[in-house]
Amino acid sequence: MRTAAVVAAALLVGPQIASKATRDALFLSSFDVSALPYMTAGAAVASLLATLAFSRALSRVAPARLLPGVLAASALLFLLEALLAPAEPRAAAVLLYLHYATLGAVVLSSFWSLVTERFDPHAAKLSMGAIGSGASLGGVAGGLAAWAAAGRVSIPSLLLALAAASILGLVSVVRLTRGSVDVTREPEDDLPAPSGVRLVLEVPYLRNLALLVLLGASLDTLLDYVLGASASAAFGRGAPLLSFFALFHAGTALLALLVQATLTQRLLQGPGIAATLGLQPAYALAGAVASFVSPRLGTELALRGGHSVLRNSAFRAAYELLYTPLPPEQKRPAKVVVDVACDRLGALLGSGAVVACLALAAPGAAPRVVLGLAAILAALALALTPRFRTDYVTALGDSLRSGGPTLEPGATIEAGTLLTLASLRFAPESMGPRTDPLAAAIAALGSGDAAQVHAVLDRSWLDPRLVPHVLPLLADDALAPGAIRCLRLVAARETAALAAALVDPLLDPAARRRIPRVLKTVTTQDAADALLRALADARFDIRYRCGQALRHMREEGPWIDFPADRVHQAAAREGAALGSAEGRLDHVFNLLSLVGDPEELDLARRALQGADVHLRGTALEYLDNVLPAPVREPLFAHVAGARPAVSRPAAEIRDELLRSAQALPRPAPSDDPDY
Repeated sequence: MRTAAVVAAALLVGPQIASKATRDALFLSSFDVSALPYMTAGAAVASLLATLAFSRALSRVAPARLLPGVLAASALLFLLEALLAPAEPRAAAVLLYLHYATLGAVVLSSFWSLVTERFDPHAAKLSMGAIGSGASLGGVAGGLAAWAAAGRVSIPSLLLALAAASILGLVSVVRLTRGSVDVTREPEDDLPAPSGVRLVLEVPYLRNLALLVLLGASLDTLLDYVLGASASAAFGRGAPLLSFFALFHAGTALLALLVQATLTQRLLQGPGIAATLGLQPAYALAGAVASFVSPRLGTELALRGGHSVLRNSAFRAAYELLYTPLPPEQKRPAKVVVDVACDRLGALLGSGAVVACLALAAPGAAPRVVLGLAAILAALALALTPRFRTDYVTALGDSLRSGGPTLEPGATIEAGTLLTLASLRFAPESMGPRTDPLAAAIAALGSGDAAQVHAVLDRSWLDPRLVPHVLPLLADDALAPGAIRCLRLVAARETAALAAALVDPLLDPAARRRIPRVLKTVTTQDAADALLRALADARFDIRYRCGQALRHMREEGPWIDFPADRVHQAAAREGAALGSAEGRLDHVFNLLSLVGDPEELDLARRALQGADVHLRGTALEYLDNVLPAPVREPLFAHVAGARPAVSRPAAEIRDELLRSAQALPRPAPSDDPDY
């Protein structure tokens, strides 16, 4: 999962960097630098309007479903701009600017939202450095590609290449989300879901994040103007300007990659998230003061470059971690508002400040005034960052009280986190003085009163936050059927929690061995992978139930992949421990049927268990032909006594087995109450 996220980050960020360099060069080659703040302001307005629509969509649709559509739309726009650029470069420049402003930020925001849903807070903290490194590596590649193309490749050709890159990004996202489902929470009543704007205004944690993003975007706009003015004066227009911006973006991306690889993870594990967030505004404050004292291209390049390096490495990793404790119903609609709308609002305010400076400041003094404003904004952002330590811890506590973060099926989850979440038991009084339906349901499930428990289990929909409280009921023979039915209602969404409980040694084994009955109804790759992992459990009864569930999934979900090497390893382990334990041979053949022909393997198993010596020999010959040596050797040591002396063609043996089907003993109907 982490590797797929790293690849997707590189393929999404690379085109963003290349398109930003192309945008800057095309616009400044078509317009005077004095038009830049007006274009920035117009793009910010367009982005704000688009963000409202995306926020509304994300309250109903998971990022895994929205992001591919956005990437496809972006590819089509690049094609349109490529066709428009030769005849109408100004129109193409404006369209590209608006395109980047409205969809570029949404692509990255949706991607990071997807990442924070597929990793729990602890696993995200361990993985964010690697994923950020992938993003930085993509930025380096995108910047270098734009630099190499400067003066050699026309702008329309660059835009066509960006369209192709968007398609590659789409493919990478599809691979990352393979096996996931839309896990948007079902409403508990008929009230509409709160909008992202409303959530940002009402939730203090999100409000602080919005303010931090707004200050950062305003600061970016001020620094962009300062660097753009100096670069235009030094390099003029056309290919030299494109080369400068391409090298600038490639260089900052390369430095960001180095910071990601060497410092980010240490900063997150050491000083912590809040201190890591504060590095960027602290650097910007120092750099703005230095550039104010000595306003020249070198100091302004160091200021804007260092600010970009920290933003795309340490700051980005810490910032995205702040979203991991939030439930999807808050995070999805609010994150795009914070990431995009607040960013564009900050760019709008920054552009307004630049316009005011150009209008009011003395000729030639505007850049220094802008640098003074940048220093003030950096100081405000630096003063805001310490409170995120308390906010983050509080959000984690709220997440635990509500049953833990809800992650997509297939999410990569640090085992300790999920085992803790799965075993937490909150008494109603630990929920505080509030008395709400959730607290009442938790109290009923833990009451020990069968009538109260059934009142919750008989509902038509189970609140996913109740899953940790329903799982222990699987150990009770009387309550298990109702608990299984309820868990199946949310199993597709809560695959990760069920998978963690399946291997949790603190959970009653009677409850654990019934979890495969729930997972077998979820015909997704994630559920199958969870059951495959549990084949290494210390308890045979757990492994046996997982084998039965996997056999069922093979029949119901032919699209599911069962890696032959993993299955054969599990079968070899079970074959080596066959002995005389009842059910072990059935388990071995259940596993083999995942990657072999189920009918033929079933016939071979029945022949081995029958009294007909000839059929038994035929079965042994068949197995000798179809099983790999690591599986065959331990299995034959227990069931064959010796390898068959003569080997016949596999097709001949198979035909004989099929002809003998009627003579083989039929298995007795199972009266196992657990399956």
